[in-house]
Amino acid sequence: ISKIASLIYAQRKKVGKSNTVMVDAGDCVYDYLSNLVYDKDQTLIQPIYQAMAKIGYDAITPGNHDWDYSREYLEYQYRQTGLDSKAVACNVVDTVTG
Repeated sequence: ISKIASLIYAQRKKVGKSNTVMVDAGDCVYDYLSNLVYDKDQTLIQPIYQAMAKIGYDAITPGNHDWDYSREYLEYQYRQTGLDSKAVACNVVDTVTG
């Protein structure tokens, strides 16, 4: 993550932050570390979401594996990191309320 962040910061410095858009296309919590964090304590914030917030993503969209832990968990992670205002999702239906 630190290598990627360094590349992003360098590009933003080169062309200007207003000339860049940082977008995540989902499935960022599909690994062993994510499972460990989730299993240990569901109130802990996933490191990848912390990093995405710090790097300054402009938009994120959850992939199919981001929903593996539940909608409530995903929304909690987004709220706690401030990514909720950057999340874009469509075709999401609450099966209880419709």
